[in-house]
Amino acid sequence: MADIMKKSSLPCLLALAGLNFGFVQPAVAEDNPNRINASLGAATHSGDVSGFLSVDYTYKFSNNIAAAIFFERAGGDFDIEAVGITVGYIFENGFKFGVGPGLEHKLRDGKTLDLWHVTAGYDWPLNNWTVGPTASYDFIEDNNNVLYVGLAVGYGF
Repeated sequence: MADIMKKSSLPCLLALAGLNFGFVQPAVAEDNPNRINASLGAATHSGDVSGFLSVDYTYKFSNNIAAAIFFERAGGDFDIEAVGITVGYIFENGFKFGVGPGLEHKLRDGKTLDLWHVTAGYDWPLNNWTVGPTASYDFIEDNNNVLYVGLAVGYGF
């Protein structure tokens, strides 16, 4: 299973890099300072794969600088929840990147650990709505790091 994730991660990263360099441009520029996003996808660690759901609230301080609070939930063998804050940069072509601290709570054993959350994605705007790929990586205190890859839908207001 780890080989499948390694092989499928490269095309995702190349697609995100291509979007960043402007191969695909958004149809309309967004200027809503508030955004709520929901993401669904797969979480992976050491060859284990599980579904995840995440939600976040993002506030844009300017056209390019934003901060967000996030919540992630991965089920199955993971059975974890994570919360945190990120500060990020939103490129004019729709690509976005963020990083920040958080906490992961392991539901089975009740442990709470520190983490660093790194996230990247791309938004195609559709009026007040957005849709696009998202990827996050949580560097967790116990080195049980988790990669999240999915599809995000957002609403700006």
